[in-house]
Amino acid sequence: MTIWHLPYRVLKILFMKKLKVYVGCALTHAPQEYKDMIADFKDWLRNHNWIEVLDFVGALEGKPQADDAPAHIYKHDIHNCVMRAHVVVGEISYPSLGLGWELATIIEKKRKLTIMLAQQSALVSKLPQGAVAHNKHAVFYRYVLSLKEINYTVLDMLQKEHKKINQSLLEKWLTAVYRFLMPID
Repeated sequence: MTIWHLPYRVLKILFMKKLKVYVGCALTHAPQEYKDMIADFKDWLRNHNWIEVLDFVGALEGKPQADDAPAHIYKHDIHNCVMRAHVVVGEISYPSLGLGWELATIIEKKRKLTIMLAQQSALVSKLPQGAVAHNKHAVFYRYVLSLKEINYTVLDMLQKEHKKINQSLLEKWLTAVYRFLMPID
């Protein structure tokens, strides 16, 4: 039996891509409790085998960056994470110029699904709400105490995006196979 005889479901499993998710947040002026909540959220996402979480520099290396590291941080976080992500989840309860840059990049340049989250009591710029009003791929949610309150809302959006990406990939692959196998008139 050749690959051309494999059932559709088997082909789907063989060619399924993981959803690349980048979770961005404030780091410099955020309290440790907040950073721990973000780490727990990312760990929860990693428990889903169809999700690949892209980590920012500090999370990868687990230590403060040297004074000469800004170019490394920019290259890694923007080029290796944001530009490769299928979805960016930005927790915006604390102000962060870096996170703002990342969100602007994904919303305006890549036009990919962007999920912005903030605690109900957080003072958040009007810019995220404006981005949602003008970009169908951007959403904004608030939660009361913890990200755990909206985990499944986020997961539902991620599942839909994962299905969309893989459906498109599978359709392209099957179309290419069909064109290859069919004689040209």
